[in-house]
Amino acid sequence: MAHPESNPEPRPSGLVPATAQPSVGRVRLLLALVLLVALALRLLSIGDPWSGLALDFHNHFGAFATGGQAARFHHDGFGELHYLLTSWRVVLEDGSVVSQVYSHHPPLFIYLEALALDLFGMHEWALRLVPLCFSMLSVLGAYRLGRLVWGARAGLMMAAILAVVPWSAWYGVQTFTEGTLIWIACEEVRRYVLWLRTGERRHLLIAALWQLLAGLMDWPGGFLLLGLGFHGLLVATRTRGWRGLLALLVLPGAFLVAVLVHWLHLGMVMGEAGRGEDTAATIATVTTLTTSLDNFLVLQGRFLWRFLGAGFCVLFVLGGVRALGLGL
Repeated sequence: MAHPESNPEPRPSGLVPATAQPSVGRVRLLLALVLLVALALRLLSIGDPWSGLALDFHNHFGAFATGGQAARFHHDGFGELHYLLTSWRVVLEDGSVVSQVYSHHPPLFIYLEALALDLFGMHEWALRLVPLCFSMLSVLGAYRLGRLVWGARAGLMMAAILAVVPWSAWYGVQTFTEGTLIWIACEEVRRYVLWLRTGERRHLLIAALWQLLAGLMDWPGGFLLLGLGFHGLLVATRTRGWRGLLALLVLPGAFLVAVLVHWLHLGMVMGEAGRGEDTAATIATVTTLTTSLDNFLVLQGRFLWRFLGAGFCVLFVLGGVRALGLGL
């Protein structure tokens, strides 16, 4: 008799028996429809000009923070810039160059945006193409994770919500890394769950590779480690023992490799002094509020309601309908 943890197949929730799961053909059809809706929402404004409104779908900050740096790679070449991000770069009359290196974040995402500009030219839609693709992958990743843990119905619901929730659609046309990191997190957690169920080390190693990719894309990719760490203390120690908990150290180890790559890159190009100055600037930037704490919390609350409110409403309605269907 096979050990129950050796079966990596989807395990539907107790509220949804396995026999109630839709057929494979229906699941594929519904998933295709969800992806088409997600794509349509993100294509609506992919070619629109940038806007100066902070919360607008065409926020110009994204174009400045990542698009401008991608454009410099496109114009000047990766080698000319030593593969470093720059806030600005000026060539003087004597041929000398004055520039300000922007290295607060790892550059991989902006490399991809620069490649998109190389392939398709200087167009708004070319710059937005990279986050759009990653946003679509995040919808697919949500389905894959939900299907593995709770079954196809839950996977489709997760994908549908992520497809239409305003925040997700917003990041689908912003030159930011959030959609990218959501996709990577879904795939990493999926491998973590498979490791918990089967104990096969290859799943944990693949999860570590996803974590490495997250670290190379942007620093918030490391936020997932906190959640996995707590889950490991509560769950992994029961299913895999303390050795399993120690094995999880490969995940933060992978993230530290990404940090080390960035640190070495800065040192090779900027030297120790430049690297230290950037570290101080980064810490000052991320630990200083631009307004009072109470006003900051109010603004964040409004922001969450504006971009997540619709998603919560969808969850409430679907949950209510499901509860009525179960006679609860």
